[in-house]
Amino acid sequence: MGSTTFKEETTLKASTRYLTELGRRQAASTGQRLGLLYDHYLNKKKEDENGNKLKPRVRLVKSTMTRATETGDIIHQHLPDLDIQPCDLIREGAPCKPDPHTVHWVPDPWDFFQEGARIEAGFRKYFHRADPTQTEDSVDILVCHGNVIRYCVCRALQIDPAAWLRKMLPCMMSRLVGRGLVRGCYRNFHSGLVLCREEEREAREVSNEDDHELSRRDYRFIFPEFIPDPKPEWRNHLREKLERRDLISRRENIEIPEFYVGSYLAVTVTDENSPNINKLSRFVGICIDRGGAGLRAWFILRNVVEGQGVEFMYEMYNPTLVKIEVLRLERREDEELLYLRDAPHKYSTVPFDMEPEILPEGSAVPIHQTVVPLNPRPWSQKWERYTEFFKGYSLDNPFETPGKVRKQIRWMAEGNVGWQMQTLKYDTMRDYRNTVPVEEQDQIWQEVGEKLEARDKQMRRVATKMAFVRPAKKI
Repeated sequence: MGSTTFKEETTLKASTRYLTELGRRQAASTGQRLGLLYDHYLNKKKEDENGNKLKPRVRLVKSTMTRATETGDIIHQHLPDLDIQPCDLIREGAPCKPDPHTVHWVPDPWDFFQEGARIEAGFRKYFHRADPTQTEDSVDILVCHGNVIRYCVCRALQIDPAAWLRKMLPCMMSRLVGRGLVRGCYRNFHSGLVLCREEEREAREVSNEDDHELSRRDYRFIFPEFIPDPKPEWRNHLREKLERRDLISRRENIEIPEFYVGSYLAVTVTDENSPNINKLSRFVGICIDRGGAGLRAWFILRNVVEGQGVEFMYEMYNPTLVKIEVLRLERREDEELLYLRDAPHKYSTVPFDMEPEILPEGSAVPIHQTVVPLNPRPWSQKWERYTEFFKGYSLDNPFETPGKVRKQIRWMAEGNVGWQMQTLKYDTMRDYRNTVPVEEQDQIWQEVGEKLEARDKQMRRVATKMAFVRPAKKI
């Protein structure tokens, strides 16, 4: 809820500052508007097998300060079906030091330190991606204050939070929509703050033009090396443009098909120490990790040879690389499979004589959802600490002794690393810093998209022809 017209009595405490008559009328108008939106929302709800409307997932949360409490109670009169919840985290305060700084308002640095942590906790509580198991829309109505709304809007839109004072917020209603594709939009109305997390299928109901742009944006998963490193100190637009030309010209000479972490690959490189006459060496394995940007792109293959785990790290655009062949195109739910080093060998074993498996034209890339049980300790990493971040492995009795239990308790204690890691999946600023802006990505795909499409189609046709086996003649 944005700021309304209050009694400007700076000498009074916040507990004695009440809404004026105009402020109460504005709150009533806001409640009427939200009531109409709520009725419209109920009409769109699905019905169960008995024909009854499913219960909506809507929350009404108000700040505990006097004026927000008054406003929330007035709005609640128009939404009697909802339970109203008070929250101290969204009280008014100074979230962070503004940029540029203001002369007429100079809070104590301690205020930023104390109130900023509280407001950030409120943001992480109400502004985050929906749980993957959530199948219905959910709506949060927050009745709070101007500074809190400014800060939350900047954080949700992945804008530098220090710019929170640059946005003017009269009495208004702001609507933030978060969709399953991690896309969002922001609109201003006249009164309140509404956060809505919609289903992914609604994000895909766009025009044909948007579908074309979205397919181009999917290239960031197929050709991630074309996206430059997001660190500002490493950015150089001229070098990146020249590097993309080198990537395209290199792809004209060697076969670098679409593959992901979890795909089975066969890589052929030139090796002067190879016993073969042509001095070529071929290794087959499962891709357990991939990274790097530009000409520094790399990937790691793992296989088990004579009972021993073997890994090769290849530079994708190294001149010694001759060909990359995809034997089985599939994906995993995890971004890296380094835990296969501590798993039974059968999960890393790939036959060296494996024949390529060609997917039908236009079919989606399958997602391999096998859960790998890890071997007993010792492990290469402390995998019991990362069970919330990886879905591809399972542990039996991860805390075997009381000492390991105490170590895990200390790891998860408030303020320690494990405690802080629980909020990483909700940290949109972390995602913002680790991502190149979408506008720059669109420019990159506009520059190289057509050439990549043409080369990819050519390699698919060649692979399909090579996979065709002529029947042997019967004598």
